[in-house]
This record gives sequence, structure tokens and C-alpha cells, in this order.
Amino acid sequence: MIVLAFLLTVLLSGAPQADAYQVRKEITFNWIRDSRNVIRNQTAILLQNHGYASDRLQVRTDDGYLLTVYRMQPKKSGLGAVLLHHGIRQSSDMWMFLGPKRSLAYQLYEAGYDVWFSNSRASPESEGHERLDRDSDHYWDFSFHEIGTEDLSAVIDYILAATGRTTLHFVGYSEAGSALLALLSELPEYNKKMASVELIAPPAFMQYGQFSWIARMVEPIRKLFPWSVYYTRDALPTQICTLFRNECCSLFGQMNDNGAGNGTRTQRSPGPSNRPQDGCFDLEDVSLKQLEHYRQIIASGRFQQFNY
Repeated sequence: MIVLAFLLTVLLSGAPQADAYQVRKEITFNWIRDSRNVIRNQTAILLQNHGYASDRLQVRTDDGYLLTVYRMQPKKSGLGAVLLHHGIRQSSDMWMFLGPKRSLAYQLYEAGYDVWFSNSRASPESEGHERLDRDSDHYWDFSFHEIGTEDLSAVIDYILAATGRTTLHFVGYSEAGSALLALLSELPEYNKKMASVELIAPPAFMQYGQFSWIARMVEPIRKLFPWSVYYTRDALPTQICTLFRNECCSLFGQMNDNGAGNGTRTQRSPGPSNRPQDGCFDLEDVSLKQLEHYRQIIASGRFQQFNY
């Protein structure tokens, strides 16, 4: 109760007015982002370094996002197409981190599969949006639901059209599992387009996780505050992570492995000197709505749509 009271005091002291947030389109799910240059073809670089040729392609979603897709130049003896999709705060380069001998992507390719990699709208390797600026609030108004129903559906249709196949194999890590489950639930016709589905650590029912208490603690606080407090930039999540740094590091800082120590980390130009060096709160490539959606399914114990 003492911690909760302190949280309320901190939040109320800096709470903005709610009048400007009466309409949903005015809610922001954007963090305060650092517009540093990002290498947007890291996957192609790694493939080339490992001795594999690839094609870099672009897929447009129905809502205007420009996704980057890679295809390892296929061998003649094809066993079918396989699509590999990354987790939260990641991009398609994650599938090369173990090197040419151990990475699943290379093993599938050497076995004779037609290997494709997709990047979601949150990925640093995708090309943004045809109208929206990548740093705008509206760009980041999505969760794994849209990544599934918009991004994965567009990529799957693109691959099937390009290969002339009716089905493909899907391999997804972490958030890719949530996204595909949302797609197959909302658009059940895509079930027929799956030859097989392999989900690695898919987040769906997480109410018994180690830090589920954080998700439940936020729930009553969220109900006390208007949208403007909870969803404005640098608001409630940042306040909580300031107080519970170690727990937030465990939740967010270890969400992905960007290849540290393997020479494969997605590179950015140097940022401000006061920026955390351990990557704990480096949430450049994630929407606040993604994190809130996961918080909701943890707190509710249900795999459900975003609760506005």
C-alpha cells in the first residue's frame, strides 16, 4: 500500500489534462524516440557474411506499412516454403545469430527448403509507412494483433503468390506466436494456408509468470487515471520502471537477444551520453501498445483483443 500510494503521488504530480484525449485517435502509444540511424539491411549483411545470397523484397500491408522480407535464393530441390518471423524488439537477423552451422534458418536451407524471413512494422529493418512518419504517434498505434492480422497475412499471401504454392511452413519466436494465433483466430481461412506451424516460446497465457504481479499491480492504477496519464509519452510505464528498475530490466531488457557478443547487434549511431548503456530501457523498436496488450493478457489470464 505504501508503494501504491507513492506511485499515485508521483503520477498525480505530473498528470496532464485529459480533455485532449477524449477521442481514441489522439491517444499516443509512442515512446520518446531517439532518431538515430539504423542499419536496415542487417539480415542481408549477415547472410552475405555467412556465404548465402538473398533477395530483399518489400511487402505493403492493407493499412500502408512497408515491410521488408528476405528470401534466401532457393535451391532446385525444394521441400516447400518456410517463413521465419522474429519476436518483440527483434528483426529477421535474429535467425542468424548462431552462425551458419547452428542457426535453424541455415539448416532448413541446406535441407532443401525455400527459406523466407519477415519483418514486422516494428522491426528496424522494415521501411516504415507510405504516409506516416516512423516517429509519429499514429505509426506506433498497434500491438501483436495488427502484426498478425495485417503484417503476417500480407507476407503469407505474398510468399504463396511468388512461389505458386497453396501452403507454407511457419516458424515463429515469442511475439510471432501471439501474432499468428491472432491471425488464425481472426481470419480462420489462413489455417488452410499453413502446412505446419512451429511456435517457439509463444506468449499466450502468462498469468503464472514470475513477474505477473507487476501486471496485476498496474491494473487498479490504470483504472484511476485518464488515458492522458497512462498512454502519453514517458508516463506510467516509465514511472513504474523508475521505481522497479530490476523488475523492468527482467521484463523488458531481456525480451530479446540482439546478438551482443557475436558481432551481430543491429547498429545505431551513438546516442545521448545519458542514455542507459545496458539496453534495459532501450525500447526504440517497440510500441507501448504492444507492452500494454501483453500486460492485459497477463492480468486477465485470457488471450484476448486489446481492451481500450
